[in-house]
Amino acid sequence: MSIGERISAALIPTPAAASGWLADGAPLDSGSAMIVHSNLAHLAERNTRLVGHALGPGPITLATTFTAPWLASPFETYESDPTTHLRTIPWSRAESVHFGPVALSHTRLGTAPAGFYPRKVRVVIHHSKSSEAATTSYLIAALVDGPDTPLRSQVYASTFTTAVAASPGSYVTSLVLNCAAPLRPAESWRSRASGTSAPASTTITPAWVWVGWYSDTVATPDTVDAISVFEVYQ
Repeated sequence: MSIGERISAALIPTPAAASGWLADGAPLDSGSAMIVHSNLAHLAERNTRLVGHALGPGPITLATTFTAPWLASPFETYESDPTTHLRTIPWSRAESVHFGPVALSHTRLGTAPAGFYPRKVRVVIHHSKSSEAATTSYLIAALVDGPDTPLRSQVYASTFTTAVAASPGSYVTSLVLNCAAPLRPAESWRSRASGTSAPASTTITPAWVWVGWYSDTVATPDTVDAISVFEVYQ
């Protein structure tokens, strides 16, 4: 079996660790070794990895997420972008946060186009929407190829969602970043330092996750309270 290959896309039952054959120190037969290998590969594919967590800025308004950030951003120009809303904000520290670098795990086999795809990235945001009339808040997420903002980086995936004044209240919202094509490894990272064994490097695909927010409230702010980012199987 090659690395990452599984007998089936499920955990294969084995005896309990305390009383079974895996902990007795005896050599494994080839069938048992294949079962262990398959289970480890399955767990590696299905695990959920925490990429990062951050507290939000708290109250957000038109002044804090749009007017002041664009005035303080002489190198960017506002453009209306209703498709992705990536250009609604300048991605300064006033209205965004980023996590990375993350070594993406290529565990999903796709066919259109063919290749191994990175695992999906799930952004979980705790936030609230005020009842100020005719206002909307936007939550925007992007997976990019470098530490620079989504305005100046290659965007692998992006998405956004909105909350409106007609439905005020507190929410926990998930945004899923799903790459639409395989990504080639771009960097080599040290995976084993010098020591009793020779040093080793691994070729990986680094990425950064950006999360931004925008609100057009004036008198009654919306809020962004906490942000968590996970690498997930689905």
